[in-house]
Amino acid sequence: MISGASTGAPTGGRVTRKIRATVARHPELGGLLHVESNTPPAGAYLVTAGVILVFATGIVLGNGDLVDALVVAPIWAVLAALVLWFIGSEKLLVLQGGILVGSFAPFLHPSAVTYAEVDARSVDAVDRFTRIPRMTATNGVSATGRGALWSRYAVVFVQQPSVAAPPRPGAPEGRAAQPPRRAALRWFATKRHPDALVQALDRALDRAGAPGAAGVAARALPATVLSGRPEDVLVQLPGLRPYLR
Repeated sequence: MISGASTGAPTGGRVTRKIRATVARHPELGGLLHVESNTPPAGAYLVTAGVILVFATGIVLGNGDLVDALVVAPIWAVLAALVLWFIGSEKLLVLQGGILVGSFAPFLHPSAVTYAEVDARSVDAVDRFTRIPRMTATNGVSATGRGALWSRYAVVFVQQPSVAAPPRPGAPEGRAAQPPRRAALRWFATKRHPDALVQALDRALDRAGAPGAAGVAARALPATVLSGRPEDVLVQLPGLRPYLR
């Protein structure tokens, strides 16, 4: 468990009850420093409402009538709102000793990544994050992340390979250790400029004494507009250099 001075009020988004409970389940990561959310913008709800209106109009103009449309439209609206809510429940929490990233929707839980697993030299901010897979697919780098249709920017980092894990307690005697993971490029997408998230990571990595943490924000900002071309990966994502084949 990480101890030290009070972290003060977290920056970023609202600290919900589930966020507090999740942080409490990970005392080894210390106090909460920053909350980054990716909630749907107003435009996402307006577009969804427009689509529902078009389908409802189609019912009226087709074989149905106004009553059918008035019955079906609210059901579609509720289902669409639930989908947007679940997709928009993605968050990245910056803590003293690591990050929690993933969905905070009901029945789902984020994954924990300690700063020992984060290559601080690879932390970067990008624009047009959906082009990442095209740039890394042929370079031997596994890439995965959290995003939504309304997202444009992202913060990326390399989660370094773990050492070979020992057999779990209770495993049959003589069972081989689990093989180490490959390095993976991970990203968390946001609808707004990621400056606050990068700066929070900069401070947290530096305080944690992570190698290469000095100057994270200076290297990562402003966000780089990705071209989507594999040949540009070393220029636009230079932190990937040690992991490319």
